Amino acid sequence: MSTLSDALSTLSDRGLRRLLGARTFLRGLDYEKRKVVEQVVVQDTFATCTVRGSDAQPYDVSIRLGGEGITSSCSCPAFAKTGQHCKHVASLLINVRNKARAKAPRPPVAAPAQAAPTPRLPEQSKASRRRERRRRNQTPTNVVPPGLRPPPSPDATARSTGIGAWMSPEDTSRRLNLEFRVHVRAGGLTVTVLDTDARVPMLPSVGLNWQAISPTADRDALRVLSRHESGNPRHPAVDIRGEDVSELLPLLVGRRVLLEPALMQLRFSEEVLRPRFDLEMVGGDTIVAKATFVRTEDGRQFQLSSGGWFEGWPGWHIDTSEGVARLVDRRVAP
Repeated sequence: MSTLSDALSTLSDRGLRRLLGARTFLRGLDYEKRKVVEQVVVQDTFATCTVRGSDAQPYDVSIRLGGEGITSSCSCPAFAKTGQHCKHVASLLINVRNKARAKAPRPPVAAPAQAAPTPRLPEQSKASRRRERRRRNQTPTNVVPPGLRPPPSPDATARSTGIGAWMSPEDTSRRLNLEFRVHVRAGGLTVTVLDTDARVPMLPSVGLNWQAISPTADRDALRVLSRHESGNPRHPAVDIRGEDVSELLPLLVGRRVLLEPALMQLRFSEEVLRPRFDLEMVGGDTIVAKATFVRTEDGRQFQLSSGGWFEGWPGWHIDTSEGVARLVDRRVAP
């Protein structure tokens, strides 16, 4: 499992705003800039500190990363009242995130190569020259983000003949350790594939190139995601909807999947949800049908407005409050 520092280092300001709320994030950012976050202690899965707030006595703050995501505690009155992340917790999250990023090694920046001037042909028109400039300035699709080694060619070989032709080339036998970051939206998912060793996101197609040399159980999930990727390495997140989500989710069973922004571990349950329809008479000539889904073990009901619902065969429901994915049965509950 990733350490707390590693997990937070991948969260942008936008991700922290989704986790904390815009107001709490901004107030926590103000506390961090004012240097009132003191005595910070960071361990593998938790961190503690004191924050000098409006009271004379500083507040004791702690955060923890577990299977249920990021949990926190604070001795301030606001946390005791709401039980949710407060501005003091936000300041500690930002502090740990910033320190983790500062310690991360930065790859050396290569000096830009001087391109040879392109001779202008006399017969070229202005429109042709504009098209040529746009073509040269386009971002190549095989760019690899900083910190990530370029993938090997799928048909790379050590030698052209003999037993070496069946062996992987030197320095290409690296085994990728991947993490799938999932953000649940209405009717769809946004999935980011993260290389946990380099701590950088990657396009699923880049991960597939590595699978050709060192295959892992992530291959099938990467194949589905690569069909929907943008192809732009600067935007590696993949949007996937509906039945495609239902095809992807079974392939993520046993993989490391975190629900953003709380970084909650997604668990797959064998419990099956069955639809239930309650009919209610309104007036003398109107019948209202109320649809819910019932867990067969204990009768707990799930509303259509909670979590993410994805049609398919079978369908799936992701409970974002508990971090659980369950199958949806097409048979109606009695």
